[in-house]
Amino acid sequence: MATRIEFILIVLFFFPSTVLAQYNVNNLLTLTDKVYFEEENDFINNSLIYTIDQNSNIIGTDLKRSKISIFDSSGKFINQFGEIGKGPGDFEYPTSSIRLNDGTLLISEFSGRLSLFSENGNSFIKVLNTDIFPLMNVKLLDDKRLLLIGRKTGDNPSYLHIYNLSETKIEKSFLELPFMHSDYAQAFRMLAQLVVADVYYDRIIAAVTPFDMVYIFSMEGKLLNTKKINLENFKHVSKNTNSLSREDLLEYTTTFSIIDKLYVLPDGTLLVQYSRLKNINTNNPDQRDTEYNLALISNDDWSVLFEIEKSPTLVAVDMNDSSLFFKDEQGAHSYLLKGYLKR
Repeated sequence: MATRIEFILIVLFFFPSTVLAQYNVNNLLTLTDKVYFEEENDFINNSLIYTIDQNSNIIGTDLKRSKISIFDSSGKFINQFGEIGKGPGDFEYPTSSIRLNDGTLLISEFSGRLSLFSENGNSFIKVLNTDIFPLMNVKLLDDKRLLLIGRKTGDNPSYLHIYNLSETKIEKSFLELPFMHSDYAQAFRMLAQLVVADVYYDRIIAAVTPFDMVYIFSMEGKLLNTKKINLENFKHVSKNTNSLSREDLLEYTTTFSIIDKLYVLPDGTLLVQYSRLKNINTNNPDQRDTEYNLALISNDDWSVLFEIEKSPTLVAVDMNDSSLFFKDEQGAHSYLLKGYLKR
């Protein structure tokens, strides 16, 4: 049985400008560092999507402000670029940033565009169109191929796509949704992401976010296996075929969990963050109380090694050393908390 743990926060009040907020959960997860961001006091906000690149630089993709900010691993400012617009080098709702193996920065947009920039974003290179809408995330498969995560329209819409950069085309689309939206009162249409995925050597691991099931694909998009993950605190959705009012629909979204983040760590274990809305202001849906949980999954039998209840919000993983980055919901918006799993 997975270990069930509740997160405990110990805050040291002496010298608050320099002291570290320390977390320790039965020696399983310890957060002891704060990474402050130079020159960007408002860098931490709810519209930011974080990536840690191959050099451990922190790249923030600001969905609302259409800006990309780059900092080194200590928080030292490197560059910021981007403006709202449709022209070359502009962005309309950027959704992710990754660094290609040759150092090029690639920025995806909600509309399906991919923009390529020089190493630190000083020079715009070119823009590519993918026909994926919405395009929610991008993962690097190899030197020539990307995994695009988003919806490709058609009779049977798919949500994962292998994109060839040199040929600028989709080689294969796969993973259709295993449900009908009408079976769940159309509530899943309100989710920011319906599919999350990561890449590990010769495998693509994916999940459909309202369900605790993982799909294992080859690097060519062939389905190899499916595995149910028995997450102890995951609230399963019940079917609802009724036509719900806006208020009832928002209330319905508080009855089930979703998988927010999925990372395959360097040792092959699967790190999953899942969440559930505890309550929501129906007059202002942006005002919501969300509870997060973390789970570590074995790469041998897909069993849950342990779960951490009421964890802070995981925003990124550095694959160079398996360090984790979290938002401190109670703290200032100028830093991220950094820590490690102990196994």
